Amino acid sequence: MEKYSKKLVNYFPQQVIFLGYFAILFGVYSLFNHDLKGVIFIIGGISFSFTTINIAIDFDNLLYKEHINILGLPFGKWRELPPYKYITAYKETLSQTMGVQSISRMQSNTKICLDIVFSKDEKLRLGIFDEKEEALKVGAILAKNLNTKLVDYTNKTPRWMED
Repeated sequence: MEKYSKKLVNYFPQQVIFLGYFAILFGVYSLFNHDLKGVIFIIGGISFSFTTINIAIDFDNLLYKEHINILGLPFGKWRELPPYKYITAYKETLSQTMGVQSISRMQSNTKICLDIVFSKDEKLRLGIFDEKEEALKVGAILAKNLNTKLVDYTNKTPRWMED
């Protein structure tokens, strides 16, 4: 494996993404009515709905790139990977509160995150996964390619993963 690439998160919050979907539909409707301004709504809607933040690692040259992907085009620079200690997998609960006047609702879900640790205070996100098994499998591959270890913090007791 020479390179690793993974979508981390959507650039815009969920509400803006839904607005983007609406803009796409409105743009298509406009085009059916022979209004060429619909193209602007379609392009804008696609930009809002599908812009992501990604990570890429070049194992051969020990480079990484955190980049924004807009309309399929990556924007970001390759940087040298600082000296690292290990890769860690841990649970993170992501939550979002949505509300209108007196009605509110909190949505939360637990994800498994992979980070490469440089120091006590510095780390780089390598991925966010729904399933623990998938995260540990990818983490093991990354640890092998970067010649380091993987520690599993998803349980109460941390555990160093063996090859």
